[in-house]
Amino acid sequence: LWYISELDAWFNHVNKCGGISLRKGTYNPTTMKPFEQTKGYRFAFIREPIDRFLSGYAYYKYGSDYHTARLPELTIDEAIDAVKRTLTKAPLELEHGLETHVTPFTHPTFHINEMDFIGRFNHYQEDYEKLCEIRGVKPKKLPQKNKSHQKDVLTDKQLERLHIILADDIK
Repeated sequence: LWYISELDAWFNHVNKCGGISLRKGTYNPTTMKPFEQTKGYRFAFIREPIDRFLSGYAYYKYGSDYHTARLPELTIDEAIDAVKRTLTKAPLELEHGLETHVTPFTHPTFHINEMDFIGRFNHYQEDYEKLCEIRGVKPKKLPQKNKSHQKDVLTDKQLERLHIILADDIK
């Protein structure tokens, strides 16, 4: 988790849920600690699971505003297999970083059920403003940073697989 002094809170950066916009575009936290070492107010932002998966996949296959493609030969099916692998690994064992971007946010690694506030990516600015109100801080305009370059579409079979694998996130 990242400590954001302006909010006096710990930010749980769930990948591909707008965290870079908050961390690098609005605040510049320098202190990072494992969840178990943090005390105080904790918050996270999450994203619709299928959209998050596609963004994580595209981030590795095609790159983003900040990064070139890391796995340009990656297929959607391989990325879905990576999601499935994360469900059987605790603690998470990372092979090439893809797993950190497609791991279900309900995975124990994220401690999502232990957050004091959970915002939604699909109304990021609005939820961020609610967080600021709770923390007694004037909100800022959040920029959009690190956008993935999505190009692929899921087949019905791939979508069905993801609905099964990400069932806890979809609830």
